Amino acid sequence: MISRLSGRSHTVCTGVTVITAEETRTFHETTEVHFYPLSPQEVEWYCSLKEPYDKAGAYGIQAAGALLVQGLATSIDALSVGFTIAEYDWLMALVCSLIIAAVTLCICLGGLVLGRKFGMRLAGRAQILGGAILIFIGLEIFISSML
Repeated sequence: MISRLSGRSHTVCTGVTVITAEETRTFHETTEVHFYPLSPQEVEWYCSLKEPYDKAGAYGIQAAGALLVQGLATSIDALSVGFTIAEYDWLMALVCSLIIAAVTLCICLGGLVLGRKFGMRLAGRAQILGGAILIFIGLEIFISSML
């Protein structure tokens, strides 16, 4: 599937029906997705992950599948969630935007607190760990290119 998508565009279509006591609302969202041209080695690497085997189309934009995508012709929320906030009325869009803002603020503040608490204690170790990770990545690329 990934080999067939390589270097090509395709359309992702998601249908949504929301049923409440007051109403039933149905709408759909389409997204044009263009994949990078992928080498056989890149396809093999991606297929070695667990990710492609539980996804329609064999990829998901929320994880490693995002590395395969060159461009989108819609909003990222439409592709990752299945529909866009633009489909909501203004009040629901405002509420969703405020929820997203609150969650983002909490995550950022949590990162600041953790950074202040552990940042200086781990600074020297973090540099060593970062260097070791870069060496490991370099070795992995070198070894895989030799095979």
